[in-house]
Amino acid sequence: MKPRNTTEESLKVPADVLLAIFGIIVKESLKHEVTQVMESRSIVVVAVFLDNGSLKQQRALQNIQNILEEYREYRWSDSEDINWREH
Repeated sequence: MKPRNTTEESLKVPADVLLAIFGIIVKESLKHEVTQVMESRSIVVVAVFLDNGSLKQQRALQNIQNILEEYREYRWSDSEDINWREH
C-alpha cells in the first residue's frame, strides 16, 4: 500500500546484488514492499516508497539505481575484460 505524499518506484533486483540494495533500503529507513519473487530468474521485485520532499531518499534511490546499472553492465557486458561469463 502506497503511503500519502510519496512516489512509488518499482525495482527488479537480481539476487547477486540483493544484500547491497536491501542494505541501503534498511540503512536509509525507506518504506518498501516485496511485491514479487521470480525464483526462476533469481530476481526480487521491490516497491520503494519515497517521500516527495526528501532529498536524502532521492539520493538513496540514485545509489540503488547506480548499483543496478553497474551490475547490468558487468553482467551483460560484451567487453572481454569484464565479461564474467568468459572466466
